Amino acid sequence: MADMFILIKNDNQYSAPMDQMAMQTELRKYIDKESYPNLSQSLNDVADGKGKATQPYTYPDGTVNMPVLHASSGKIGADASISLFWYDKARGKDKDHYIIAMGEHTTNTTYKLVHYGQSTGQFKLGAKISI
Repeated sequence: MADMFILIKNDNQYSAPMDQMAMQTELRKYIDKESYPNLSQSLNDVADGKGKATQPYTYPDGTVNMPVLHASSGKIGADASISLFWYDKARGKDKDHYIIAMGEHTTNTTYKLVHYGQSTGQFKLGAKISI
C-alpha cells in the first residue's frame, strides 16, 4: 500500500485514509479555484517528503506529541498561496500524512490558517503560526 492522507477534522475525528488525489478533492472544498495549482504543489511536497519543520509546534496523537511539518506554494502574501500543516506516521515502508490545517504564507516566517483548521489549540482556524 502507498502513502495515504488523513484529514484531521475539527472535532478531533479522522477521515478515512485516502490517496493524494482524493485529499486534493477534499481540500478544494475550502479554497477558491485560483488556489488549486498551489494546493496541488503543496500536496506534492507532502508526498515527496519535502516538508519543513514548524518548530516548536507539535500536535497530539494519542499520548505522543508529533512534530508538525509544513509546505507552501505560491507567492508570500498572495491570496492564492497555500500552506499545509501536517505530521507523518510511519506504516512499514509507507507513511500516513495527517493534515491538520491549511492557510496562507503571510510573511517569510508567518502563516495564517484561513482555509482549514481545528476548533481549538495552536492550529485553530484563524490562528497565526510563526516559526
